Amino acid sequence: MLLATLLLLAALAGGSGRVVPAPSPWARLDRTDPTLAGALTPLRGTRTTAGCSPEPGLCSVHLRAAAGRAIALRLTTQPGERFFGMGERFGSLDLDGQVLSNRAQDGMGTRTGTSYSPTPFLLSSRGYGIQVDTAADLTADLTSPGEVVIEIAAPDAVVDVLTGADPAAVLTRRAELVGVPPVPPAWGLGVWKSLIGGPGRVLADTDRLAAAGVPLDAVWIYDLADPRSGLGWSWPIYRPVPLGWYPDPAGTIAELHRRGLRVLGYLSPFLVPGTPGYLDAAARGYLVRNPDGSVFTEPWMYGDRRAYLDFTDPAATGWWQDRLRYAVGVLGFDGAMQDYGDQAPTGARYADGTPGSLMRDLYPVLYARAARQAVQSVKPDATVLFARSGYTGSQAWVTGRFTGDQTRDWDPRTGLPAVLAGMLNGSLSGWPYWGPDIGGFLDGDDGDGGDRELWTRWVELGALSPTMRDMLGAQTDPLGVQSDPDTLATFRGYARLHQALVPYLSGLAAQATTTGRPLMLPIWLQDPSDPTAWTIEDEYLLGPDVLVAPVLTAGTTSTSVYLPAGRWRDYWSGREHPGRTWVTVDAPTGHVPLFTRVASPVALPPPAALGLPG
Repeated sequence: MLLATLLLLAALAGGSGRVVPAPSPWARLDRTDPTLAGALTPLRGTRTTAGCSPEPGLCSVHLRAAAGRAIALRLTTQPGERFFGMGERFGSLDLDGQVLSNRAQDGMGTRTGTSYSPTPFLLSSRGYGIQVDTAADLTADLTSPGEVVIEIAAPDAVVDVLTGADPAAVLTRRAELVGVPPVPPAWGLGVWKSLIGGPGRVLADTDRLAAAGVPLDAVWIYDLADPRSGLGWSWPIYRPVPLGWYPDPAGTIAELHRRGLRVLGYLSPFLVPGTPGYLDAAARGYLVRNPDGSVFTEPWMYGDRRAYLDFTDPAATGWWQDRLRYAVGVLGFDGAMQDYGDQAPTGARYADGTPGSLMRDLYPVLYARAARQAVQSVKPDATVLFARSGYTGSQAWVTGRFTGDQTRDWDPRTGLPAVLAGMLNGSLSGWPYWGPDIGGFLDGDDGDGGDRELWTRWVELGALSPTMRDMLGAQTDPLGVQSDPDTLATFRGYARLHQALVPYLSGLAAQATTTGRPLMLPIWLQDPSDPTAWTIEDEYLLGPDVLVAPVLTAGTTSTSVYLPAGRWRDYWSGREHPGRTWVTVDAPTGHVPLFTRVASPVALPPPAALGLPG
């Protein structure tokens, strides 16, 4: 009773009026007990054998299904216990109350339990994590009080049970199992601008932005199409600007390089019937096939169809990599959006005989590995491929991530508010380098796309993510960077703020590649002993020294922010506050609640230097 009273008082500290339920504290569990003191038990006749590594903190449980049944196991939970991870999961950071699938699937997944980049990893606030070593269909049911039930559609699987002194130690141990992320070049953590419309328009836009003082590190040109390499997007989606024609891709890229900009293109695993690439790949037998041996195709854009490259065939992979090497080594691209990969056909035939039911999740890994190996052979450690899809193992091959196709609105399931949970759960799942589509991808409840408050809040979140990047998506007439002087000033100001963070972010990336520690983290990862920290879903840390409380609700002019342990300085006012307290701060449109740890090495420009409007 006394503990409950103390936790309630802590939750009410600072006068915020919030009542926060008490989670179970991070526990120092027996690091040689694969059953987690009986919390992990088999169900429905599943048989188990277990053993532990000589190093404490890693045990493995081998599961075998009963005849004619799927593997099933239960995690017994305690009151207040919370779960995180399972890949990029939108809507809510805490996974409680959801039924989640590990099937890589196109779409936001908040209604289906799927994800662009799932991974069967659950991190518990009670002091452990579990990683299931399987590509088979898996569901984790977190809807029943007192238990999590996991079902695996496979005859056998291995569950790695991870324990440690704190959550960061568990993340490090898991990264050692699935692969640590490579370090992107510094510009890959900088400011990128999406531009389309042909070389004349792209170069004119870069000149206008430079004249306006907008700091840019890279431009992303998705309509820069080249048949020989296969790079480029060829279907109109952004209504204000028609797609352009680039008669000399290498010349355009070289001119942008002379302006000091890196250049990113558009990459996918698809080949469109009738194109030279498709005809060559089909003749060589390099495409995923139907069971009858014909090439598998499915509908795509504007009546076109698409076929999948078969990454299980080494010859097909080498052919595809040669095309990508040409794009990087000859044309001069510095990387690309690595789109799709998350919906490989389950009923198709693959060259090495792997069943389609497993390829659904293995395909993103093979795709990411092939792409990374190709660019590394031409420009070692100098490129960025920012991916949509992923699965266990792709973490080691990816230098950037984007959050898929959000709607341009305030919808907590598919719009701006959904992005934060996706990036945080994705970060906990081993992908640390996130950059959301500023402005979203699809038209949403914003109607004509003119909601200035919404766009500005998206800029704020994007600027305080590892990579700042806008998007010219499938939208009719949206507000954007160059819409008017105020939008230009907003993007410019936050770009200046982001560029000031690049040295700090690069240092965090160097740590991530050895520890698996994400750049964006829930505040409890820094201080797992704080019960209130485990309940905070609308704030995050960039490393240990920058605290962000993005505004994700329309009409907000002030907000309560929980400050974790330490002493913190409000970026806008300069006021200092003690940690483990609530503070109420002004949050007008254009001023994201932002704090830096007192005496930290982070150096940000003064607010007046940003030149924000009004």
